[in-house]
Amino acid sequence: MIHLDSICMIIRMRTTLVIEDELFRRTKHRAAERDATLSDVVNDALRTYLAREVSDASPFRLVIYGGPGKIARHEPSDFAQELDTEDSERLRQ
Repeated sequence: MIHLDSICMIIRMRTTLVIEDELFRRTKHRAAERDATLSDVVNDALRTYLAREVSDASPFRLVIYGGPGKIARHEPSDFAQELDTEDSERLRQ
């Protein structure tokens, strides 16, 4: 016997995003207006964006490295270090 709960399981993933300050403030404000979480607002926005028709001329392309099933493990400090490195390289130019 298969239980409905096992079929309708929702998978959630935690991730780190770098969001512009003004965009973050506006999103937090929208969440407060709706009595929702920041995650709710971001998920709704992504669903709306991804539901749109995307033409081949879209400027957005996701490049993925590695084979299927490869898991990348990164901590927020990894991204902070990478951004610091990029900033240092730009300042030297």
